[in-house]
Amino acid sequence: MMKTPWGACLALALTAAQAQAVLVPNLTGDRVETLPRHRFMVSATQFYSTLDHHYKLDGSRESLADNFNRAIPWSEITQDDPTRTAELEGLLRSQGVDPAGDAGSFTGTFRGRLHTVVPVVGYGITDRVNLFVVVPIVNFQGEARMAYNASPAAETLGKNLATNQMQGASREFAVALNHGFDDQMKERGYSFNRSENRTLIGDAQVVMPMALSAPADRVRWALQPMLSIPTGRLAATDDLYRISSGSGAWTPGCKGIMSWKAWRRFELVGSTYAQTALPHRRNSRVPRQNMDELMRDTESNLSIGPGLNYGAQLENRLALTRSWTLRGGLQHQHALKRSVKGSRYDRSRYGVLADATEERLDNAYAVLEFNTLQAFLDKDFLFPSQVAVGASWPLAGKNTVADPLYMLQLALFF
Repeated sequence: MMKTPWGACLALALTAAQAQAVLVPNLTGDRVETLPRHRFMVSATQFYSTLDHHYKLDGSRESLADNFNRAIPWSEITQDDPTRTAELEGLLRSQGVDPAGDAGSFTGTFRGRLHTVVPVVGYGITDRVNLFVVVPIVNFQGEARMAYNASPAAETLGKNLATNQMQGASREFAVALNHGFDDQMKERGYSFNRSENRTLIGDAQVVMPMALSAPADRVRWALQPMLSIPTGRLAATDDLYRISSGSGAWTPGCKGIMSWKAWRRFELVGSTYAQTALPHRRNSRVPRQNMDELMRDTESNLSIGPGLNYGAQLENRLALTRSWTLRGGLQHQHALKRSVKGSRYDRSRYGVLADATEERLDNAYAVLEFNTLQAFLDKDFLFPSQVAVGASWPLAGKNTVADPLYMLQLALFF
């Protein structure tokens, strides 16, 4: 006879939220139940999301395509070679062009999609202590189209230089302005493909759920010590999309869960977690003024200080029938700013990078579950399993994705 309601133990919402560098909603839910001794659970959860919008550092929501629609200041050309900045600025002024103005603009479109598969294997060490291992697999697809539009000042400059027989300078500015976006990215050390399709391994998670209360208690408690292992890949310095599948740091933490059975069909579940990302080193682009600029400078072996990640979640569960359950709730996640130290550039530039390490995400979600555990115990179903579909909608955030997330989950117990 099974001792605990183990069909509900898909406690590992924990994983999707911490498997990637960017905060992700927890749609699989938090559970106080555990697997019985020597029982296994195998689960595969799929998450789907478009990549159309994101929350900026100031909390405002912006289209990702806006990053491809950008003005090109003359300073990007004049400061490309610091030894010639004064010479080029003087040349611009002599032709009636303001060096602080724009040389033109890039216009473009971007369409992105993210598909994450999160396999989970769980084992009941005892009736109250389990062990779960999770290794997310992240697939990113992106398509971008770009075009350069010269400003009136750039067009006039080209004509004036040609008329004044300054052929060398004319060719120099023409090359700087008129060749394609792909070539300009290559010159600045970026790898840019108009179509991207990448599959990456995320940070692995090891979690040990522990039930602290008896299954029959009306109020139950559980604890989940966890460890995130940096098996994911950080964004390479030549990656224009800055796609990371991991945080780059060992991250221990713990989650506490409380469940209150208000009445037979209604349950209220709350949880809080805290994790500490340990110091590590990484290679990175270093901005001059802000993270929105097209960064040229790189530095290896930057020192990233420790960081605290924390969050809370409140969920309502309504049992519609023996097998169907409707869940919905709110979640808050926050990764605090971390220190960034380097030795090649001015201290203020590392401060810009440090500000960009902070992330926040608030979301609402709803999930419909079909669980055959009770039907299996009643001998009305062949095997215990669970299927769930759900969606999450971002409410507010900072430096993270701002598009709805959709989930499909299948779990088997044996």
